[in-house]
Amino acid sequence: MPLKYLLAGTAIVASLAMSATAEAQPAANPTTNMPATNATQSSQDFANKAAITGMYEVQAAQIARQRSHNAVIDGFAARMIRDHGKNNAELKATAARVGLQLPTSLDAEHTGLIAQLRSANPDQFNTTYAQQQVQGHQDAVAMFTSYSQTGDNPQLMQFARTSLPVLQRHLQLAQSLSTGPQMAGSK
Repeated sequence: MPLKYLLAGTAIVASLAMSATAEAQPAANPTTNMPATNATQSSQDFANKAAITGMYEVQAAQIARQRSHNAVIDGFAARMIRDHGKNNAELKATAARVGLQLPTSLDAEHTGLIAQLRSANPDQFNTTYAQQQVQGHQDAVAMFTSYSQTGDNPQLMQFARTSLPVLQRHLQLAQSLSTGPQMAGSK
């Protein structure tokens, strides 16, 4: 009789342990139907996001150089083209070394941001561009900081660490754009 209770108790404990483990697992990602994880950001995910962000920065800056007739915005945009162009090349080289492929076009979100810039009222262009730059650089600094600390690829982690000071400086410059006198209009 005691063996019967012992086996029943063991079965209950095992069942509860399995149930608790299953409840602790993150839900499946609805997009991929793969189990979600609480693990570090994957190198491919980081590289994809960094590449898209970099492409967006260059494209947005090219539009700003065409549409804004403000010297401060133009200077900032020229710096974005130069710095992000260089960073994009470094990312491409690093990704090739570690066997990752990068996207060659923007995702829907960044395509939408580019469309906003292209269609912005001339009197609102500088404000729209500056707001996008602040938000984009806040997001980039957070992403690069996180990956530099918890990434899964040492070479990409080093790329993120090396990129951070430039991105942080861009954020400071973008924040000063959004509060400066150049926000009075594009002309």
